[in-house]
Amino acid sequence: ALWFQTSMFHHIATKTQIAIHFCRLHFPQITSLVVSGGVAQNLAFQKVLTQLCAKHNFKAIYPPLHLCTDNAVMIAWAGVEYVNAGIGAESPSDQVFYIPRWKLGEDWSMKLVNDC
Repeated sequence: ALWFQTSMFHHIATKTQIAIHFCRLHFPQITSLVVSGGVAQNLAFQKVLTQLCAKHNFKAIYPPLHLCTDNAVMIAWAGVEYVNAGIGAESPSDQVFYIPRWKLGEDWSMKLVNDC
């Protein structure tokens, strides 16, 4: 089990590092990584991602476990973070990143290869 966990952490950390690099190039205003869901409560996993984020001057954020078990609660918590950051619902939409009509399974791999 330890081998599998270590392999998965390495795989996810590698993908996360690519995502951080991509964000730095295209969305430099993004400086935090929110890791949610039950698996994000694994302390070894948190250590790996916190170290990775620190290396890239990102902040790793882990919501409390009781907020990570229900999608609606996780979405509401994200909203609270926006309000606390002063970004609220009345702010201009250019402060919120979204991809309208983004197809499930859309392949960004070539863009990542070209940019990273």
